[in-house]
Amino acid sequence: MNHRSFFEQHLYCSSTEKQDLIDAFEYQQVKKGDFLLESNEICDQIYFVVEGCILVNLDKGIQHTLVREIVTPGLWLTDIHGFLEKKESQLSFFTFTECSIYSLKRETFDWVKIRFPEFVEMTLNTVGKVNKALENRWFNFSHMTAEEKIQWYFEQKRFQRFDIPKKIIAQYLDLRPETFSRALKKNHP
Repeated sequence: MNHRSFFEQHLYCSSTEKQDLIDAFEYQQVKKGDFLLESNEICDQIYFVVEGCILVNLDKGIQHTLVREIVTPGLWLTDIHGFLEKKESQLSFFTFTECSIYSLKRETFDWVKIRFPEFVEMTLNTVGKVNKALENRWFNFSHMTAEEKIQWYFEQKRFQRFDIPKKIIAQYLDLRPETFSRALKKNHP
C-alpha cells in the first residue's frame, strides 16, 4: 500500500471530501535525527505518521529529557495545547528513524476547520484521546512493577519493528536502565 492510500484510510471524512482534504496536507520525507518540534517552540503543525518512528520527549531541564511517547505509523501527532493556544511547548518531536509524514500547518488548519469541521472535531478528539491515554499510562505505570511494565511493552506490537535502544525503552517505561536490564533478563531472556 502506498503512503497516500494509507493516509486516506485515517482521514475522518466522506470519500468526496478526501481529495480536497489531502491537498491541504504537505507530504514530507524527514531524515533520521531531525526535530519536527523543539522544546520552547510553538507547535504550529499537526502530523500524521505514515512510516517511521518519532520520539516525543518532555524537556525536564538542562540536558534531561524524558521519553513520553513513541509514535509509529497510523498515529496523529501534535502538542495539542501548544497548537490550539499558540503557547511554547515543553515537548520535542525527534525522528528516531527516517520518516514519511503528512503535516498540516496552523494557517491551513484554520481553513480546514471551516471547510471540514467534522474532520477537525474527529482529529482533535483522536489527539485528545492519545493525550489522555498517555496520562493514564503514566498513572498506571506508577502502580506497576518493572516486570509488569516490560510485559505491557512487549504486548505493544507496534514497537517491535523498530530497533529502539534499551535506554530509550527504559525511559519510556519510567524505569532506570539498570532496573530495565535486570527485569528484562529475568522475564525475557
